Amino acid sequence: MAKKQLKEMVGDVVFIKKNCHKLIHDLPIEKYHGMTGTYSSSQFKDLLDDEDLFIQKYIKKAVEKEENAAFDIGTYFHTGVLEPHKLKSDCVVYPGKVRRGAEWDRFKIKNLGRAIVTQAQKDQAEGLVRAVKDSPVAQTYLEGTAEVSLITEIHIHDGQIYAPYFGKVLTIEGWADGPKKKLEGAFVIFVRVRADMLGDTFVSDLKSTTGNARSNKEMRQKISYYNYDLSASLYMDMFGLLNPELSEFVWIFASKDYFNSKSYKASETNVKVGRAKYMKAMLKMADCAMNNWATTDYLDTLEPLPHELEHLQEKDGDLL
Repeated sequence: MAKKQLKEMVGDVVFIKKNCHKLIHDLPIEKYHGMTGTYSSSQFKDLLDDEDLFIQKYIKKAVEKEENAAFDIGTYFHTGVLEPHKLKSDCVVYPGKVRRGAEWDRFKIKNLGRAIVTQAQKDQAEGLVRAVKDSPVAQTYLEGTAEVSLITEIHIHDGQIYAPYFGKVLTIEGWADGPKKKLEGAFVIFVRVRADMLGDTFVSDLKSTTGNARSNKEMRQKISYYNYDLSASLYMDMFGLLNPELSEFVWIFASKDYFNSKSYKASETNVKVGRAKYMKAMLKMADCAMNNWATTDYLDTLEPLPHELEHLQEKDGDLL
């Protein structure tokens, strides 16, 4: 590992090494998200979209952490479903009308580390919780261990991705047998994942969403737009190193608009597409590091989206 990369991990390196390759329970969410020297599915998504933004945000730390009320609603929703006994300690209702001004600043400082929601947002989050609790299928995939984290040491060498601790090499089909030794000169990534619910054979993930949760088409669009398939594959592959019996990834969607809920299993193709995405991100990350995190400006090309190609087909005898 490069000295610069190791230096960035000071403060968390002992924790990472001590807990690497084993399930971590009861890790506070702020500790999970703030763990320097590790990379999550969110960061791989950012890297896929814009490598320069990724570098500014996570390597050079030049972009401030985003604040979004939707994140706090999501935290309340997750806590209410997965760990309702923690609602009072982890979440608080802000009595003011708007999340700005001196009163808001004082309240935020007083409640550091807690998810802050307005009364209206609390009502919305509780509607999402009820929707999930009213779904028998969702409840089936909420039987396991909640909020389980895992850190895995990944090596990238000569365009290949390895998990040397487990003696595995990653292919588009999943893990295959590989060298069980650290690779000299490899770029090292510590990957972190956190399952909303980890069962014996499944990982499930709660998602609050707009639109109709019961619309297969709409939820497929959400998965594509937000790269939820990348997260699904990364979680299945990382947790699968410890438990090869994992065979299902299930999204439990709850709608903010309809207050309904529906669960969807990621198909084998969905998992494979997601895996291709995060593999591309990991390889791109290694390339960026080799270039000392410098990016170059160049002329790119835009191709039409697949559905636009229908305009090239014959219609009523005419070629459009």
